[in-house]
Amino acid sequence: TACTSTGVNVTTIGVDRDAPTIAFSGGLASNARLNGGAGVGAEFQVTVSDTGTVGNSGMNSSSAVVGTVLRRNAAASATCVVGTVPAGGGCNPVSVNATPPFPLVPTTTIAAQTTTGYYSYSAVAQDAAGNQSGSVSRVIAYDPAANVPALTTALFNTPLTGPTAVFNANASDNFDLWTAVYTLTYGGGLPGPVLLPTVTLNTFNVAPLVNSNVAAGITVDGFMRQVEAVTGNAPLATGGTFKPTQLDGVARDQANNPSATATTPIPGASVTTGVSYTAAAAPQLVDSWAITAPSAATNISNGAGPAAAVNPLSVTITADVFGPTLTFNPPFARVDFYRVVGGQLVLIGTATTPTTTDNGAANGRRHRYSISWTPGATVATGVQTIHAIGVNSAGDALVSAANGNITITNP
Repeated sequence: TACTSTGVNVTTIGVDRDAPTIAFSGGLASNARLNGGAGVGAEFQVTVSDTGTVGNSGMNSSSAVVGTVLRRNAAASATCVVGTVPAGGGCNPVSVNATPPFPLVPTTTIAAQTTTGYYSYSAVAQDAAGNQSGSVSRVIAYDPAANVPALTTALFNTPLTGPTAVFNANASDNFDLWTAVYTLTYGGGLPGPVLLPTVTLNTFNVAPLVNSNVAAGITVDGFMRQVEAVTGNAPLATGGTFKPTQLDGVARDQANNPSATATTPIPGASVTTGVSYTAAAAPQLVDSWAITAPSAATNISNGAGPAAAVNPLSVTITADVFGPTLTFNPPFARVDFYRVVGGQLVLIGTATTPTTTDNGAANGRRHRYSISWTPGATVATGVQTIHAIGVNSAGDALVSAANGNITITNP
């Protein structure tokens, strides 16, 4: 017979099949480098929530997040810092939110973990019905600030000459080396030392760790054996020629601890003497060398925000070299454009192929070198000091006067 509900004592049963969510929401960023403070504590933080509209069971209050933290360093295989170690070894997840202040659930490791190493976190969220989210993971590197790497002074063969120079050095560390950064100082002609390209010794959290007597020198492609700065144009005048005098290097480990500066003197006799641009044969004698664009005050944005940029994000920088009509060939193998940052010359772009015009005047042949520069969010606001340095195949460099027409803004 038909069965009709009376509308009383009706029970609805919900089934929760929807997994909860988990996402990082605090603590250190991925691949962070920690070298100070009390050690590794609550660096991994996540936010969790349950999902679903029918039978939503809510988060498991006693173990809303379960996970592990493993430590890896040069002394041993991976150590289970957070988790349980079964008889056969390994690291099993445990609850990492004993008293969770929902929705933020911080992961806390053993207080004041001051042992050097990579700390790898992996965790999932789970609701009261036993559904689990996908896993999230993050790694940080920790090494106390006192544990600095060591970098030797460099050795090099003589004579040093263009277009390539090789400097050999070694670095060591208690943990894992990251980079070596070098600057090359000249006796004059430049507003400061030239920052050379960073040498990468090892990448973050990659086996094997690199720390013992590691080759950490640098090969300088496009080595400038001498520089001379323009002091006047039409006709060209310079302040003399100058050779490099020293190479300074700093090594860093994966926790961003720097070594002491290793200074390698470069005696003048160890560098081949170049040829001044003012002493070139008449058909190749430079008449003028200068940055010609931008020729007036120009604002560009670094795009750092949060407000939308009100100025262009890029600018074209142009340098012109003039010489005798018909005979004047391009005097440079390349032109490097540098900006002055903290007293150092930092490369922003290189041009190798000029455009050439000739108006038939006595010094009317022009070779134009241009780059497009997009400074990016890491470039600080303010007036920029830009130099163009033309370098021939032998390593003789001609430095333009400074151009200060570019101002970085935000927005």
